[in-house]
Parts: sequence; structure tokens; C-alpha cells
Amino acid sequence: MASDDVAQRLLDIKEAISTAEKEEARIKGKLEQIMFQLKKEFGITSIGEAKQLEQKLNEEIIDLKEKIEKGLKEIEDELERR
Repeated sequence: MASDDVAQRLLDIKEAISTAEKEEARIKGKLEQIMFQLKKEFGITSIGEAKQLEQKLNEEIIDLKEKIEKGLKEIEDELERR
């Protein structure tokens, strides 16, 4: 019957909504944990601050890689001269 089909569709929609609400709560919980950890470890209180810190740290990583490569090249050159 058509009413059974409509009832089943409504139940399916209700279940999908319930699943989505549970997923939303799970994601919000994870976000709260991450924000707590960022504040505790880095003093960061927003996602914007986290992005700025990420950029700064990435730049520092690049700088350190360049310094390491330069140092290795100097060592290799010194070893070749001997």
C-alpha cells in the first residue's frame, strides 16, 4: 500500500536524521578536544590562530631543512678535500 511506503520512507528519514545528529555530536566533541589541546599546548584559542601557527612552523621546518642541507653539503665538500 502507498501509506505503508510513505510510513517506511518517513521512518528511514527519521533514522537518517538521528544518525546525522549523532555524527554531529561526535564531531563537535572531537573539535572541543582539539581546541582544548591547542589551548593547553600552544595557547591558541581559534582556528585562525592555529592556521597562523601552522604556517609559521612550516616556514621554520623549511628553514631548518635548508640549514641541514647546507651543513651536509659543507661536510661532504670537506670530506672530498681530504
